[in-house]
Amino acid sequence: MVTTTRLRMFRRAHGITLDELAKRAGFSNQWLSFLELGKRERTASQEEKLSRAIEALLAERHTALSAMERDFLECGGRLLEPVEVESDEP
Repeated sequence: MVTTTRLRMFRRAHGITLDELAKRAGFSNQWLSFLELGKRERTASQEEKLSRAIEALLAERHTALSAMERDFLECGGRLLEPVEVESDEP
């Protein structure tokens, strides 16, 4: 059996990369990895930084998902219907 943290399980379950979370929280990848694996003592300050970083990611993803939902509903599920565009790039 391996010991890890809820953070690591949460991050991996929700497709958040170590790099993405480390940058948001202001940690190096290595430091965050050590925290996740319980190789460093955790502090209230670290918990707060990580909570704020995840809250920011949630808000960002919520906005992106809302836009995706709006676009999907606008097309009425007809995703393969041809459309005229100036370029094939997004």
